[in-house]
Amino acid sequence: MIDKLHVTQNIIDSINRFSKYRRHPSFSKAEKREIFTQEVLNLCIKNNYIYNIEEESIIKAILVIEKSIWDSKHFGIEMAKMYFFADSNISVDSLVELLKEAIIDLKKDNIKHISIDVDIDNYLILNLLISVGFQVMDIKRTYLGNIIGKNPAYEKMLHRVRPYQATDLAAIEKILEHTKYETKFTRDARLDANKSQDVYKYWFYKLIEQSHTTSQVVVFENKEGVVACGAIGEFDFHQLGVNKKMRSGSVYACLPQGIGAYGTVLYRLTMDAIASHGLVETTVSLNNTSAVRVVEGMRPNHTITTLAMRMLL
Repeated sequence: MIDKLHVTQNIIDSINRFSKYRRHPSFSKAEKREIFTQEVLNLCIKNNYIYNIEEESIIKAILVIEKSIWDSKHFGIEMAKMYFFADSNISVDSLVELLKEAIIDLKKDNIKHISIDVDIDNYLILNLLISVGFQVMDIKRTYLGNIIGKNPAYEKMLHRVRPYQATDLAAIEKILEHTKYETKFTRDARLDANKSQDVYKYWFYKLIEQSHTTSQVVVFENKEGVVACGAIGEFDFHQLGVNKKMRSGSVYACLPQGIGAYGTVLYRLTMDAIASHGLVETTVSLNNTSAVRVVEGMRPNHTITTLAMRMLL
C-alpha cells in the first residue's frame, strides 16, 4: 500500500504520458503537469484502495480504486471506478500482480462492478485489462477547443435557439422521455436498462438546476414548439491547482420533429462557452457517427479518444 505523502512531482512525471489533459490547448506545460499531479494526489488522499509498484524509491505505477457511491445506489449493486497510471517500461507481469491484489480486496468488500476509462494509445494498460477480463462498453472521443470554425448553416438557425426558461420544463420532460441513449451504461447487460437511460435524464435535470449558476441550458424551437434541448456544465480547475475554468459535460436530446437541431444547439453552446470560459470539451461516442460529423465540422483544436471498460466480479 502506498504512503499517501510519498507521491511527489518527480514520481508523477514518469507516469503521466497519457494524462487526459495533455492535449488541452489552453494550458501551458507547467499547468498540465500541475493538473495531473494534483489529480493523482487527490485520488490518493480520498480513496481506500491504493496500490503501487516502486523501483529504487521511484514509483513506477499507481492503481487507485474509488467506490462509486451514486452509481452503486442507483443501480443497486456495489460499483467502483479504477484509475491506473504506469511507466511504459514496467513489466506486464508486475502490473498483473498489482491488479490481482486489488481485485482480491474488492471481492472482500463485495464490489461487483469495476469501470475504467483508458486512453486509446495506452496499449500497455489496455491489453493488460483485456487479458484479465475487462470488456469494452464504449469508445469515446473528447473534442477540445478554444476556437470555433464558422458554419453559415448553423448561424442561420441560431435564432431558433434560446436560453431555457422554467416554462420549458414540461417540454424537456417529454423530450427526455422520448430520447434513447446508447452509451457504456446501456450496453452493459449487468445494469438495468431503464436505470441506464435514467442516468442521462438525471444528468440533464441536474444541469437545469445549475442553470442560474454554473451550467448553460438552451432549447431549440420551431413551428411545433420546443423540439430539442441541450445543456453543458462547468469544470473548475482550481481544485487541481490551476486558475481556469472549462465548459464540459454536455448532453442533448430531441423529438423526431427536432432531427437536425443538434448542430445548431451545439454550435450555440460551443460559441458561448468559448466566449465565457475560453475552453470547451465535447465528448461523443464514436458509434454516434452523426454527432461525430457535427462536432468535427466545428474544427476543434485537439481530440482525446478513450475506451470505457468494465469488469464484473
